Amino acid sequence: MQQILQWCYRHRRILIIDTVCLLLSLILLIIAGRGPKYAYSQQEAGRWSVDHTPYHQVSAFWPSLGNIGREEISSIRSKIQKNLVEASLATSGDKGNLWTDAYMAQTKDSVTRVSDLGLRGKEDVNIHGVGGSFFLFHPLKLINGSFFTEDDVMDDRVVIDRETAWALFGDTNIAGQSIRISDKTFVIAGVYDRDDNRNALKATGGKSSLFMDYRAFHRLYENAAIISYEAVLPQPIPGFALNTLQDAVGGEDSEAALVDNTDRFKGKSLLVRFSDTAGLFMRQSAVIFPYWENEMRALEWEQYCLLMIRLLMLAVPVVSGIYGIVKLLGKYGGGLWHRFWNTLFERIRSSFQKRAVRSRSEFDEDEIER
Repeated sequence: MQQILQWCYRHRRILIIDTVCLLLSLILLIIAGRGPKYAYSQQEAGRWSVDHTPYHQVSAFWPSLGNIGREEISSIRSKIQKNLVEASLATSGDKGNLWTDAYMAQTKDSVTRVSDLGLRGKEDVNIHGVGGSFFLFHPLKLINGSFFTEDDVMDDRVVIDRETAWALFGDTNIAGQSIRISDKTFVIAGVYDRDDNRNALKATGGKSSLFMDYRAFHRLYENAAIISYEAVLPQPIPGFALNTLQDAVGGEDSEAALVDNTDRFKGKSLLVRFSDTAGLFMRQSAVIFPYWENEMRALEWEQYCLLMIRLLMLAVPVVSGIYGIVKLLGKYGGGLWHRFWNTLFERIRSSFQKRAVRSRSEFDEDEIER
């Protein structure tokens, strides 16, 4: 024991470096774990899951100039339900109890305030037409009012952010006030606080966002196609949810870009995704991702960089640890260590010899047949 302690003292610099690398790796692991924790738009599967039933959140994204509308969404829903019934995971009438979904279209336009003095103020915003359980997937931080739902009889309510509320009304307590978009009047249902982190600001281009029911959105902007569809589906076996969505949107020939949101930040998924470095910088489709997906892709890259740094940090103590163990056993392990290596080398040598004899006998048999 004293000899081992003396060896450790002689190699204290290496041990200090190993300890520092392990501590840094632990710190990076904590930092990396905080990112996905606040990615609320990727966590609906966890919020939906009950009774330990595994669920996954999956998404499909289409080109903004595509032809996806409510009829196509209805078709996708029907195919998903059919696949779940065929897999004995659902019956034909229990969609509301087993899975949920959301979809969105987007464009840009200006918003003006409706007041007793006429139209006042003007703000350019990103307008999102949403349907399904959109606000379950994207739980915005409401500071006043409420959300609207797809089941509302009237579809003239909108949700705006704090910045637009202040620019138009000078206040955030404005639920029930009216605004005008493309000559149509809408009632403000609620006001929310948008995320102010670096990735979110870049993803939105620094512009405010307004959310309205897709039915009203389609009346205003008939040529604006739906660009995203999200669903939370049962996951009895790996890949089931994503494969079900892929089949529903048209299979491998579809233009849709598919994402498994639930697994995307896991180490294995990050290594697989970023192993194709060339593919990351090549675009072969006209898909334009919504703001939250752009934000998550930036987060994915950050998570991958942190993962690679952690692996490099861990490699230092692992390599030096193996080297130290080998040296210690070689010096203090006695004859047992030498017998181990002699046995290992003997087995390797014997294996090569047997392979050579086998190859020679096969060659001789071929010559005899000739």
